[in-house]
Formats: sequence, C-alpha cells, structure tokens
Amino acid sequence: TEMQNAAREFYGDTRLNECLHDGLQLNGEELLHRLLEALHRFSENRALLDDIAVVCIDYHDRSQRAVPPVSG
Repeated sequence: TEMQNAAREFYGDTRLNECLHDGLQLNGEELLHRLLEALHRFSENRALLDDIAVVCIDYHDRSQRAVPPVSG
C-alpha cells in the first residue's frame, strides 16, 4: 500500500481492497499475479524502491463440501 506512482500518490488500502475484491473468484496464485500486475501498472513500471511482501492463503470452506464429514 506504500508504493507510489510518478505523481507521488500511494497505492493505498482502497486500491488494494478493490484489487482483492475483484479477484475473489481466483485462486491464491492467480490473485497474487493480478495484484503484482496492478502494482506495476500503478507504478508505471518504475523500478521498485522497496520490497514487496504478500501473504496469500487459499481458504476452502469445509461447510460447503459436497460430502458431509463422517461423525463417529
């Protein structure tokens, strides 16, 4: 969220949330690629001056499983 473009605007939480929301249907790897592409577009492909750290977790809602869990 701290990445800046040529106008010295920050990428910010709002843009990050929009990118993540737009990628809800994607798996973790696809979402990561989408985010990195968005950051590069925003920065107008300028060299990175800082590191990028992203943690991506694929969550599978077990309550939506086709086969109910075995109780025992």
